[in-house]
Amino acid sequence: MVAADDPEPKATLALLGRLLGGEAATAPAVGDGAADALAGELGRYLQLHPLYRRIRVHALRAGDAMPVVRALGKALRAVAADDETADEGDDTHCFELELFPGAGQSSAQTGRFLSATAERRRSGAGAVPEEDRWLLQSVTRPGEVSLPRLRWARRNRDRPQTAAHVAFAFDC
Repeated sequence: MVAADDPEPKATLALLGRLLGGEAATAPAVGDGAADALAGELGRYLQLHPLYRRIRVHALRAGDAMPVVRALGKALRAVAADDETADEGDDTHCFELELFPGAGQSSAQTGRFLSATAERRRSGAGAVPEEDRWLLQSVTRPGEVSLPRLRWARRNRDRPQTAAHVAFAFDC
């Protein structure tokens, strides 16, 4: 259970899930529906704006950020499946994800899923699931410029100061 006045209930729920039985215990069941819904909306945005290759995303009160990251990955796969004629290197999207904690909440638990995934890859202690491997990849642009597929940052503010292409806000 999470307190009704918890400033960031998704982060608390993800932390409780990790403490009670690892990452797979509760967080995926909670986040799968949200990830599917967000992926559908983001996929439509990417289809409506085919020339945008670097998409800035704000996520407010996203907790451990797993639903947001999974939604970005699902949207990428959906757009790639729809556009089979595109060259692999030319037509891939990159994301700039900014995570904002709830009001009065520290940013320490915000984005914990991303930190754990990157840590797992660096340490070699665990395998990264297939659906999450995209976030550790790079994309080559014309001129042999290599960019990360996902660039993310935790912010200490509870509200964005800059504009974004897409914003996800969670209320619980």
